[in-house]
Amino acid sequence: YQTARFEYTIDLRLHDSVFLFISIEPGAARIFLARRRMRDLERTSFTPTPFVLQLKKHLSNAEVTAVEQIPGERALRIDLA
Repeated sequence: YQTARFEYTIDLRLHDSVFLFISIEPGAARIFLARRRMRDLERTSFTPTPFVLQLKKHLSNAEVTAVEQIPGERALRIDLA
């Protein structure tokens, strides 16, 4: 789901409505797990952009196998299978 111009919320199929929140907002980049109700998330999300549709296409049914912070960088590597 895209909840703002530079903010995305990804359903990782975790328990208790926990989602991965990613912001690529210049000057305010962040990533964290957030608890939200699916109904609220759907209500506040934007109409899917082509970028979001591509993400959904490639990430559907993917499983996170590893998460690693790149040493010396403000970046994460997320491995999917």
